[in-house]
Amino acid sequence: MNYFRNIKINGVTEESYKDIDSLIESVKAFARLSSKSVYIMDLYKQNFIFVSENPLFFSGYTAEEIKELGFDFFIKSTNNENLSKISEINDKTIELIHSLPIEDRTKLILVDTYSTINKQTQKELLLCHQSTPLRLSSTGEAWLILCVESIASAGTKQEIIAYTENPNKIWKYDENDKQWLSLEWLKLKDVEKDILRLSAMGLSMKEIATELGCSYDTIKFYRKELLKKFGAKNIIEAYNTALIYRMI
Repeated sequence: MNYFRNIKINGVTEESYKDIDSLIESVKAFARLSSKSVYIMDLYKQNFIFVSENPLFFSGYTAEEIKELGFDFFIKSTNNENLSKISEINDKTIELIHSLPIEDRTKLILVDTYSTINKQTQKELLLCHQSTPLRLSSTGEAWLILCVESIASAGTKQEIIAYTENPNKIWKYDENDKQWLSLEWLKLKDVEKDILRLSAMGLSMKEIATELGCSYDTIKFYRKELLKKFGAKNIIEAYNTALIYRMI
C-alpha cells in the first residue's frame, strides 16, 4: 500500500540530497531539546531521513527499524481504519499545500490526532500529530516534511486542522465530505489569554478574578465565551487548542 496513495513528487534528484545535511543537523538539535518524537518524512523516496531517539512515536520499534521500514511502518503500527484515515488526510494535506502560493507552502501546519498500536503490548496510544513542510522540490512541491508527535491529553480535540500564519488562514477537514473547509481565524482578547494561562496553572475562577482585578462574574462570562469560541467541553481543552494554534 502506498502511504501517500495519489501523491507523486517531481523536481527531486540525487543532487537535491547533497545540501540537506545542515538541515538534518538543525532538526537533530531541536529533537535533543524536545520531549516529543521528532522525525522527517521524505515524500519522494517514501521513507524517513531522520527519526529522533524519543520512543513515544515508535510503537515498540527502534529508530533504525523505523527507518528501514520506511512508510511501511505506518502499516505495521496502525489498524486498518486509522491507516485509511491517515493516508486520506496526508493526501488531502499535500493537495492543500500545493493549492497555496509557493511562498506560503512552508508556512502551513497540520494538527491531527491518531492512534498507534504497540507491537509488544498491542495497546493503543493516542498521539497528537503536528507537521509542516520543511523543504520544497525545485518545482515547488512538498518534499521533506517535519513532524512532531506528543501524547494527546484529555483536553485535546480530535479534529483535523491546518493553518498558516502571516497570512492567518485556517481550515478544518470535513471527513464526511472529504474536503477542507475554510474557517474564520479566532482572535482572543488579552483578558481571555490571561484566563486561559491562569486556568492552565490551576487557579480557580475566584483566584483568577483576584489576580486580574476583575469580578468573579466577569471571569465567569469570559470563561463561558472561551468555551463557546473553541467549541470546547472545558477550559483546559480550550487552552490546549489555543496553545497548538499559537494564540497564547
